[in-house]
Amino acid sequence: MPMMGTWIQRVCLLLVLCFCVVWPPNQSAGQPERKRVAILELASNSQRVSVDEGRFLAQVVRSAASNVLDPNRYHVMTTEEMMILVSPQKMRCLAGECILKIGRELQADLVVGGNVVDVG
Repeated sequence: MPMMGTWIQRVCLLLVLCFCVVWPPNQSAGQPERKRVAILELASNSQRVSVDEGRFLAQVVRSAASNVLDPNRYHVMTTEEMMILVSPQKMRCLAGECILKIGRELQADLVVGGNVVDVG
């Protein structure tokens, strides 16, 4: 099982590095707000990774982002928070332009989304 943990860590690092879409944060008067970070569910185009494992990987990325990012500057949105703001049907659309639309509906400053694919 230790080999699985290393594999998941590598995939999470790759996701964070490769699939981050950023646009300018919302500007507001007064005290600076924390930037919202939305980490969407990951689509799976893999023969070896199930949909549930893709969801698990997205949760691992959310957890890692929560642990690494400064909580005074960033708020990593939970799945529940995202589902309140955007319907589950819309959240299923994980293509490039859809990720941007969902991010805007969530009023997120940073959005992470992507696909899990087989390599090698």
